[in-house]
Amino acid sequence: MFLVLPIPEQPGLPDRVAPDPHDESPLEPAALAAAFLADEAAAARVLETHLRPLVTRLVHRLSAWSNDCDDLIQDVLVTALIKRKTFNAHAKLETWITRITINRCRTQQRKKWLRSKLFRAWAVRDALSRAAAKTPQECAVAGERAAAVRAAIAQLPAPSREAIVLCYLEGLTVTEAAETLAVRRGTLEVRLSRARAQLRDALAGALDEHVAVAGG
Repeated sequence: MFLVLPIPEQPGLPDRVAPDPHDESPLEPAALAAAFLADEAAAARVLETHLRPLVTRLVHRLSAWSNDCDDLIQDVLVTALIKRKTFNAHAKLETWITRITINRCRTQQRKKWLRSKLFRAWAVRDALSRAAAKTPQECAVAGERAAAVRAAIAQLPAPSREAIVLCYLEGLTVTEAAETLAVRRGTLEVRLSRARAQLRDALAGALDEHVAVAGG
């Protein structure tokens, strides 16, 4: 059963500390960090309202759209809530929770490897093709191509998949992705180069149509 992260009510908390849980407008990084560190209730609201979408995207992509993504998303959010006091108020909250998400996904992948249950059913949730298909035939072709891209990314080794997800799907620069993964820029560039070569081989030309490869 899918668990919903509890959001305790705390009447009277100032708006600048605890954002309205129904307000999805972006906050400045400093305000978001202050709200997250205010107390557990405010932190839960920040996680649910402002950070869940990021965690959801990362989990689906890093775990190769496996069928246990909902549990893993909840695990990340709960872990972040438990560890919120380790967050540095001067750091970027999105970077902090991205690292937590990557670590939880790595742990999950190790468990799957030991259980020999890697890459189970695919969820068609984050289609990489954004072009609007005008006919049923075009829809079918777009769906097939998106599935091929997802399958190719899923077959990459975890370090290569992390690099592709952060740089090409999440839009981080090479420098930002290297800092997030705690590796040197040169190391990440090598991973990206190898990953692109593997994807090109697997997709036989479809990569250029569905994954926008931007310079580092």
